[in-house]
Amino acid sequence: MLSACGSDGASGTPSGGGAASGSTASGGAAGVGHAGSGGTTSAGGALASAGANAAGADSTGNAGANAAGASCNRLVNSAPEIAETVMAGDAPAPVGGMITDGTYYETAYLVYDPPSSSPTNILHQATITIEGSRYQAVSRDETGAEVRATIELTPSGSALGMQQTCRTNARYMMNQLNVLGYDATPTTFTIHNLLDRPEGDVVQVFTKQN
Repeated sequence: MLSACGSDGASGTPSGGGAASGSTASGGAAGVGHAGSGGTTSAGGALASAGANAAGADSTGNAGANAAGASCNRLVNSAPEIAETVMAGDAPAPVGGMITDGTYYETAYLVYDPPSSSPTNILHQATITIEGSRYQAVSRDETGAEVRATIELTPSGSALGMQQTCRTNARYMMNQLNVLGYDATPTTFTIHNLLDRPEGDVVQVFTKQN
């Protein structure tokens, strides 16, 4: 479990903006945040419980290699496929909270105030685990290909540093993911993304399974 310095406490899934439409489609997208140019810098998050080390093997034998193309993790992507939902208005501001260890499924992919009122023809599917500061994910990218990643989390207030240590898709391999912030409750983990693409602000909601 991770505690952010200066956090206002736990919060629920994002609010603000009404749902405009949903979609079922084909294809896939990465469920581990989106890479772009640059990235956020945030530090000072406090580790509230013992977790995996930043490097070396974890409890499941994952290598955490610092290179694209490495196996990264052995997670099974058992999450259901979900369609994008277009939301009217601006995305809510992230509020932070206590990040709880566990296995999560991506349960919502919300696009706020996009240029078009229609969602893209992409289905999203992602399973993640959080253990201390270590975040591991298996997801589908925009082509439907499987992507695996290992990321170190550094919460600070409502901001969130996401330092990649391993990713199997070299197209998006970089050190920091562009993340505006996060929300956390005992049962949800929500990522507010900064994207250098024209689809609008994206908020990903993950729901704890165990």
